[in-house]
Amino acid sequence: MGSPSMKGFTLMEVIIACAIIAILSAIAVPSYRQHVVKTHRVQAQTCIASQASVLERHYTRVLDYLGAPQAQCAAELTAYQLRVNVAASGYTVTAEPLSEQADHACGTLSMDHTGLRLPVDRACW
Repeated sequence: MGSPSMKGFTLMEVIIACAIIAILSAIAVPSYRQHVVKTHRVQAQTCIASQASVLERHYTRVLDYLGAPQAQCAAELTAYQLRVNVAASGYTVTAEPLSEQADHACGTLSMDHTGLRLPVDRACW
């Protein structure tokens, strides 16, 4: 009679599989976090532009920015807090980062009535 066939994994095979999973995780997790940060930044940029559009439409009707409504996207932002500073002749829309976004190089994003976007770094806008 032949020898019984062995089933299962050796300790070495399990260690190698764990090492491969650890290496892939070390590469994937930072890349995923970077993607999430970028996605939240784009969402904030879009909301800033939407709020600027609401303010400009209001200005064309009443010739000042006071009393303009807030864009609907402001309630949907999860990683930024939208702030709108309005005067009769101008405005500044600012998105301040919260939690994980706060340690990113771009920091606070803003746009004013002249179209000036800060920070000026192209990677941020």
